[in-house]
Amino acid sequence: MAGAVPPAEPEPTNAGIDNRRETCLNIIDDQFNGVEKMRLLLKLRVLKDQAYDLKYHHKLQGFIYSLLDETPYVKLHDRRGYKFFCFSNILPSVDATTGTTRSLIISSPDVGLI
Repeated sequence: MAGAVPPAEPEPTNAGIDNRRETCLNIIDDQFNGVEKMRLLLKLRVLKDQAYDLKYHHKLQGFIYSLLDETPYVKLHDRRGYKFFCFSNILPSVDATTGTTRSLIISSPDVGLI
């Protein structure tokens, strides 16, 4: 048909992604059952479409170190050896679409760091 308007594309949803993320977090909780959990779960809302960057880890680590400025952990970056914190990939590991959410977990055996 000439002049017909194509149907609108459905709005993107996070339903499947959220279910997978929830499953992953439940698995983590099950593995550490009965142990004090020293984890910080950050939920990040995407403000602008962005392609997934495979090399973002160094920037993310720098961001975490910047959060430690003016804390007792400020010199953690300069020490050799284990840094006593780790962080997950930003989940889900796909291109970011405006309005969706991403999750990041930061963990440490030092409750003061978290």
